[in-house]
Amino acid sequence: MTKKTATVNNSLARAVEAIESANGDLTALFDKTGQLLKGMKEHRSVNNDPSLKWLSTVLSQGSCGDADMMVSPEGDKVWILRISDYYLASFLPDGDAQKRRAKDVFREALPLISKVAGGEAVLFDSNGILFESVCPDSEGIRKKGAYTPFGHQAMQTGIPSIGPSVIEDGAVAVRIPVNEQFGVGFNNFISVKHRKSLAQSARTHARYTFDNIVGESRSLKEAKERALKVAPSASTVLIHGETGTGKELFAQAIHNASPRASGPFVAINCAALPSSLTESLLFGYEGGTFTGARPEGQEGLFEQAHRGTLFLDDITEMDLSVQARLLRVLQEREVLRVGGKKRIPVDVRIIASTNRDLKEMAEAGSFRKDLYYRLNVVDLRLPLLSERTEDIPLLCRTFIAACKKGFGAFASDISDEAVQCLQRYAWPGNVRELFSIIERTMNLTMHEIIGIEDLPLLLKKYPHGCGSIDLSEATEDAQALSERDRIMRALASENQSRIRAAKRLGMSTATLWRRMKRLGIPVRQPVSSL
Repeated sequence: MTKKTATVNNSLARAVEAIESANGDLTALFDKTGQLLKGMKEHRSVNNDPSLKWLSTVLSQGSCGDADMMVSPEGDKVWILRISDYYLASFLPDGDAQKRRAKDVFREALPLISKVAGGEAVLFDSNGILFESVCPDSEGIRKKGAYTPFGHQAMQTGIPSIGPSVIEDGAVAVRIPVNEQFGVGFNNFISVKHRKSLAQSARTHARYTFDNIVGESRSLKEAKERALKVAPSASTVLIHGETGTGKELFAQAIHNASPRASGPFVAINCAALPSSLTESLLFGYEGGTFTGARPEGQEGLFEQAHRGTLFLDDITEMDLSVQARLLRVLQEREVLRVGGKKRIPVDVRIIASTNRDLKEMAEAGSFRKDLYYRLNVVDLRLPLLSERTEDIPLLCRTFIAACKKGFGAFASDISDEAVQCLQRYAWPGNVRELFSIIERTMNLTMHEIIGIEDLPLLLKKYPHGCGSIDLSEATEDAQALSERDRIMRALASENQSRIRAAKRLGMSTATLWRRMKRLGIPVRQPVSSL
């Protein structure tokens, strides 16, 4: 081989590499005999590829000019250029090859699309069936093979669309048909979920005062008096009470009776928050800390409650890791945002609530002991409605007036017989359940005075016109109902003291405990006296 021929060969070899890279490995260099010298050699064999075998034959026969465009029997288009004693052949990319490369590009881009959009990014086929899904939140990933109706619609029409996301109400999804084979879609459900959690879980205004707490029973009066005493201080308050006893009502009343009344009242239900969001909601975050985060960052609830009150409802549902950070804030009076380095001073009063035995949880290790002692500065226990049945007449008439004002109901009062029936019910849902019963009755009755016949059937089919326990326990006989009724009334009259209640009932404390356990009567601590 001459020096000139070798130079041409090397130059062509480098040209083949460049064209090969740009053209998807579809470029090759042949000699005049049709032998494959460079390109596609590692990927395709003349003997195994019909188009290459045809091209080798054509070149070996000298059937090609200096520059020709030819089509193989398989339909592959190839451009052939003769340079000295060599042929440079370039197969033109067919549509399917381009589509495959486009699909690979979008596969690699899905994580980036998902991060920027703040949600899920997917690829779907011509029938709207998912074949790829990427999402930072594992709850948002849909399985391969899932059907996306809006994606199918975009593929049918060939028009990009924007509309609601099927994952989260209020989130927006975009569906784009890339070609007739597949399309790409993405949504912003993580960002929307974060904003909704903040908006729904936090309230910044206290509407209620102690005047809104209705009742004249001894146990309720004791709770109100104790709350009024601690309201002027900045001490942390821990409110114990079962569902529906009015824990947030008391928290708002304490705030409005305190020197912080002009400041914000921020309430958050720890049980309603995804654990992954609790920390960023409480303490805030710096911009770009996680997917879906605001670029400018977000202040947390502690900052929002500065010079006011932060009410942590159902605090027992808070993760242990978040409890550790909460304890530090309570001790240091400063917060560190998630992803931040600067500590921010806060002046916040904490009121927490629970419907569980927090001390018992602390002893068992499911709640931090040090946080329990830090929260339990002032202990406030709210009575059950079954412990203050004398308040039911006043509560009923208060709720009737509120419903009549709210939606113009027909009834304006309740009969003494209906009240007595309600007083014989155990009220597992407490005051909230009573309000629901009154509201339901007000919507359905056509009488001006609510009678026993107007009350829900659930309340009327048990002895004495109303059940004396949770009425879902339909298997208990009348004797059990009567025994449970006597025990609960004795406990209520003795401020939940089992020793005094047992003496009143004429039995030992151990016997009373066994009967309470058999009848499903919860063992409660006595309501704290002042």
